Amino acid sequence: MQLLWTPSDDFEALLSLQARSMEGTAHIFRANVFTTGSNDLNQNYDRDQVWYDGGDNNPQGYDGLGATLTLDWDLGGSTLTSITSFQDADGSSRGDIDGGVWDPTGTATIPPNITSSSGPGEPTTFPGFIPFPSVSEDGADTDQFTQEFRIASDTTDAFSWQVGVFYFDSSLEVTTDSFAAFGFLDPTAPPQNTIVEYENTAWAVFGQGSYDVSDRLTLTAGVRYTDDEKDYRVQQFGQLWIDLAIVGDPCCGLVAPINVADDEVSWEVSANFASSDSSSLFGRISSGYRAQTIQGRDVAFLEPPSVADPETITSYEIGYKADLADNRLRLNAAVFYYTIDDMQVSVIGGAGNTAIVRNVEEGEATGAEVDLEWLATDNLLFTLGFAYNDTEIKDPTASTVPCGSGQCTPLDPVDPSDPTRVLIGGNPFPRTAETSGHFSVRWGAPVGNK
Repeated sequence: MQLLWTPSDDFEALLSLQARSMEGTAHIFRANVFTTGSNDLNQNYDRDQVWYDGGDNNPQGYDGLGATLTLDWDLGGSTLTSITSFQDADGSSRGDIDGGVWDPTGTATIPPNITSSSGPGEPTTFPGFIPFPSVSEDGADTDQFTQEFRIASDTTDAFSWQVGVFYFDSSLEVTTDSFAAFGFLDPTAPPQNTIVEYENTAWAVFGQGSYDVSDRLTLTAGVRYTDDEKDYRVQQFGQLWIDLAIVGDPCCGLVAPINVADDEVSWEVSANFASSDSSSLFGRISSGYRAQTIQGRDVAFLEPPSVADPETITSYEIGYKADLADNRLRLNAAVFYYTIDDMQVSVIGGAGNTAIVRNVEEGEATGAEVDLEWLATDNLLFTLGFAYNDTEIKDPTASTVPCGSGQCTPLDPVDPSDPTRVLIGGNPFPRTAETSGHFSVRWGAPVGNK
């Protein structure tokens, strides 16, 4: 919902309110759907069916509420803008993360054509062998406040500009419900979950200017300074670890609070050349910055938190934009190249089936993107897009444990300093598709009178 108030010609206020409530299904885990030594799905995989004995059907639900107030003052030749926003969300996700059935009675009915594991006095498991059952639930409660002030030129001069300041403050509380929530010293006591808290504050100052060299050529340059600080602490450990006297002080006896801070200057220069009234060529060189990252959810399973240092990126891009066929066909195309120093990556699984963040020395990517929009009629719109990404981790010493189960066939070279690990230098970026595309058809018609 939006409310606009314009009490005078030189001032307006826009209030935006939004709310969201979502109930669905969390991530689906599937056990043993790859045969060792193969990347092909085997008979244990059925797209439409999973076999679980826990997780309550992997429910997930989140509620969110937010408000944004935008104020604009016309100062005569420039505009002062204030943007104030508050966002709040909370919810939880639960999952049967072993991906199958672990039946200690040995009486479970095994589905046809599904591999299983069982023996005298042993539990029945399927699909395949599952060493132990595992169900986990995380709840997240987060709120975020942002404030931006900026002044931008509002003239027809050849030179245009904007300067501003930005402030960001957020908190995130993660509650992990797992087997460790249940103690044994007092069987009547309610479970006590593990709770960790993240705090993030950042501020920035920025400025940008554009100059029309001619009617067709515009040059732009911008700079931004960012200061970012993150804090992490354990508010509460699971009752089991307390009963076993593993963690000591329930607040932070095992894990000390973490504080990391950094600052960075990023910049951009670009040129835009209007080759005609309906087409343009552009080029851009820019740098970017991702602040340090803390991953500490797995303290619920006695894994230490991990911290990744900031990463910086330098990118190069050239492209072409055009409106064709009497403005019914729009073409956007670009090619790019970028390098990332101290690239942050997530390492998930391995020997301990954990999640950590770390840095690799460098990442490199080259690619291209093409997007087409065709307005076939006043009511019918087609869109088509394609992207290509050639990415590579460039770090000769970066290594990881390939898998904890031993049921995989690593193809990466073995780390000569540790035969239990493999080198990942030369691999593509994780979870980055080499090719991707999209196609859509949209039909719309006006309803009612204008």
